[in-house]
Amino acid sequence: MRNSVSFGDGIYKSTDGGKNWTHLGLKETEHIARVLVSPLDSNTAWVCAVGHQAATQRGAWCLPD
Repeated sequence: MRNSVSFGDGIYKSTDGGKNWTHLGLKETEHIARVLVSPLDSNTAWVCAVGHQAATQRGAWCLPD
């Protein structure tokens, strides 16, 4: 079995069941390990951005920022 790694360009949000998506940022992270949505406010999420070694957008982020 071959190992593979893919990467993206940030984090997106949909408010209509996935018909449309809005880019929220973190384009340079490439790899996002976890997203936690606030149980008190669905417009707030914490993102664990692993990124690549030279990425400037690594660490824990709170969206919206």
